[in-house]
Amino acid sequence: MIEKKSDFLKSNQRLNATVLRSDCSPLPIEILSIRYVEQAIERVNQTYTPYMHQHTYFELHLPLVGTQTYLLRDAEVTVKPHEVVIFSPNTLHAIPYSSDDLCKLSVGYMLLDGAECGALSWVVRAFAGQRYFKTRADERYTRLLLEIFQEGSQGLPGWPAVVMCLMTQLVVAIAREIVPGDLTEPAERDSLRKRVESIERFIQDNISAPITNRMVAQHMFLSIRQLDRAVMAERGMTLKHLIDSMRMDEARRLLTETDMELKEISVALGFSEISSFNRYFRRFEPVSPGAYRKQRREAKEGRWPPNSDGGRKGD
Repeated sequence: MIEKKSDFLKSNQRLNATVLRSDCSPLPIEILSIRYVEQAIERVNQTYTPYMHQHTYFELHLPLVGTQTYLLRDAEVTVKPHEVVIFSPNTLHAIPYSSDDLCKLSVGYMLLDGAECGALSWVVRAFAGQRYFKTRADERYTRLLLEIFQEGSQGLPGWPAVVMCLMTQLVVAIAREIVPGDLTEPAERDSLRKRVESIERFIQDNISAPITNRMVAQHMFLSIRQLDRAVMAERGMTLKHLIDSMRMDEARRLLTETDMELKEISVALGFSEISSFNRYFRRFEPVSPGAYRKQRREAKEGRWPPNSDGGRKGD
């Protein structure tokens, strides 16, 4: 995952120089701004906003390190690492306090016309009437945002579309924290949920096989297009992305929670050769599986966050 300051800055430039808009997705979104922010630099440049202000779009913030406090007219909200705060359009707020070590990721985005009519229209209703919302701490939010910045840094073919898929996943995941049970038609939502859960069970049960979209479609007696629509509506991603996401989640779990040899892990994930597993893993992480395991173990020992040169800091 992206860790160097230089990669964040490179990603900042590419992300903000590109039109990031998904008109035809189940949740039409446009990303207006996306930034990596260090409080120390903000203070030097006097670009932080301690006074009351508002925007005409949704504003999302997630600290990687440190804390930040936001002041509304009748509330005070403090966010810590892995927590997200979202301010709805035209919500007055100020930032009276930020810790000196604050590093955060911020996104400004809009839900486009048609979002209220698509398969994920319940997301729009979830945020309706919410001036702001603060999530629980969840590393998935951090990982999704870091993946967005990684896509911007690497600039691989198709990266804008991948960024929009990741952004959709993030917004859907946050909406699930606040959505009441009656925001979608109960019977339809329950049927869709059960279908996607069946897909996930099949993927998990066959994680040691080279799973393809066609294999899942044959098992579910549905077309790949139908499966893509169902998975996108429930999980905010394509079927292929779901397979990759579950395989990578299992890879990360085996690397961090077990002492299995890399050869054993590669076989458990459907790869006949370690080299194939390494290449696959590097598509999603900037380091090899062995290096990832080493970094996670160092993180558990308290040597986190990384230095700007990619190294690790002690306590």
